[in-house]
Amino acid sequence: MNSVENIHAAIDIGTNSMHLLVARVDASKGLEVLTAERERTRLGEGMGSKSILTTEAKERGLSALGRLYQLASSHTSNISVFATSAIREAHNKADFINEAYKQFGVRVETISGVEEARLIHVGVSQALDVYNKKLFVFDIGGGSTEIVLAEQGEIIHSRSTKLGCIRLTDRFFPEGATTPEAITACSNYVRSYLASMRKDFSGFNHELAVGCSGTISAVASMIAFERGQPLRQLNGATFTYEELTQTADRTLQATVNQRTHMPGLDRQRADIITGGIVILREIMRSFSLHAVTVSSFALREGILYDQLLGEATFTETGLKDRNTQRLAEALDPDPPHGAHATKLALQLFDQLQDLHGLGKDAKELLSYAGRLHNIGLSVSHSSHHKHSYYIIRHSDMLTGFNEREIELMALISRYHRKAKPSKRHNEYVMLNGEDRFLVACLAGILRIAIGLDRRHSQTVSSVTASFDQRNRKVAITVESDDLNEQLDLELYAAQERASLLADTLDVSITLDG
Repeated sequence: MNSVENIHAAIDIGTNSMHLLVARVDASKGLEVLTAERERTRLGEGMGSKSILTTEAKERGLSALGRLYQLASSHTSNISVFATSAIREAHNKADFINEAYKQFGVRVETISGVEEARLIHVGVSQALDVYNKKLFVFDIGGGSTEIVLAEQGEIIHSRSTKLGCIRLTDRFFPEGATTPEAITACSNYVRSYLASMRKDFSGFNHELAVGCSGTISAVASMIAFERGQPLRQLNGATFTYEELTQTADRTLQATVNQRTHMPGLDRQRADIITGGIVILREIMRSFSLHAVTVSSFALREGILYDQLLGEATFTETGLKDRNTQRLAEALDPDPPHGAHATKLALQLFDQLQDLHGLGKDAKELLSYAGRLHNIGLSVSHSSHHKHSYYIIRHSDMLTGFNEREIELMALISRYHRKAKPSKRHNEYVMLNGEDRFLVACLAGILRIAIGLDRRHSQTVSSVTASFDQRNRKVAITVESDDLNEQLDLELYAAQERASLLADTLDVSITLDG
C-alpha cells in the first residue's frame, strides 16, 4: 500500500546536527526510507555553563528546520519534530520553540534524556537481531550520551549523561586543538562521570554492546579504512577495543587540518571527533566492552517505529500504563483510593466533554495523573502535592512519556489540592494557553473526584453531570451502591473543591446525592 497515510517523517533536532527521516511504514516490512537528510547546525556550540543558545546557533537551527520541514511536507503531513540535549537544557529554549512555530507552524517536542534512551533502544531493536541478547546500548551525541541495558525488549537500566562530543570539545579542545594535558584532563573527567554508573550496572553481563550515531559511525568507518576494507554497510559493522585505541591515539595526536584528510572521517566532524572519541574510549574501558557493533538505527527510527507500529515495538500506551502503575504501587500508600478517584474523574471528563472540548490525549493524561496524584505522600503529608510534582517530573520510571506530557501530568497532580494555578508559579506560566487550560481543567475535575472519595471508602460508585447552557450551570449527581449510605461528607468535600473547575469553565457547579 503506497498511500500517503503510510508515509511518516521524523525530524531530530540534535546538539550537533539536525536529521530528517521520511519513510513508508509497514508493520510486516518495517521502514522503507524515502529520503534522509542531515544538516550540521551546531546548536550546542558556545552554550557554555550558562546553557544559553547563542543567537547564531538559533538562526542556524531555525533555517535548517525550515528547510527540512519543507522537504518533509512534500512527502507527508505526518511529521514529528523532536529536540534533544541542546534544546532540552537551554534556558532560552522557549525562544527557539516559539519561533519555530511562528515561522513554520512547527511544534517542537522536547524529550527527556531517559525517553531519548528508550527511543534509541527501540530503534536499535529494529536494526539488529538483538531481542534474545543482553544488550549494552549507547549513543554519543553532541550534548549528551545515553546508555541502556536491556534484555528481551525490556530496559533494565537507562541513563542519560551530560557527556557529548560538542560539549567536551568546547571544554577541553577549543576548535578541536589537542594537547597531552587536555587529553588526560578530558579522559579523567569522563572516567569520573562514568564511575557513578558502574555500581548500578554491575552484575549485568552483556552479550552484545551496540553503539549508534555520529561518533560511532565515524570511528567504525575510520577503522574499516585502516583495515583496508571500507564499509559497504554501516549497520552491523564491528570494531574492537584494541582497534579503537589505535585509532584514538592517531586521531587525538593529529591537528584539525590533518584530521580533515583522514579516510573515513567526515571533514565536518574533524573538529568535534576529539571529544567524542574520548567518550567512546572511556565507555569501552569503564564497562569492559571488548567490541562494539554499530546500529544504523537510533533515535529517528525509534520515534517512527514507536509511534506507528504499536505492539511490534513495545507499545507506547501499554508502556505508559505499566510504568505509571509501577510508580503508584511503589509510592502511593493507598492505591485503591487513587484508582477510584481516577475512575470518577474519567466519568466526569466524559460527562463534560461538550463543555471542555478536550480529547483522548487529555483523558489519558487525567487517568495517569489521577493514578499518581498522591505519590508525594511517600515523602511527607505536608505539601505532598508539591512532592508529587517533583517525583513525576524527575522519575526515571516514567519512560514512554515526552517532556510535555510529563510536565502536564506533574502539574495536574500538583494542583489536586491547595493553591490553584497561579501566575506566581513559573512552571504553569511557561505553558502555552492551551496547556494552561488543560492543566486547570483536568486538575479541577480531579479535585472534585478526590472529594467524592473523601473517606477513602469508595462509597460513591458513579457520577453524572449535566450542563445548562443558558444559565451556565453544571449539576453533578452522585450515586452509591449502598442506598443507606450517607454521602454528606463526600458532597461537602467535592463542593469545596469545585471552584477551580468552575472558574476554568466559567460555570457554576452544584453537587447532589
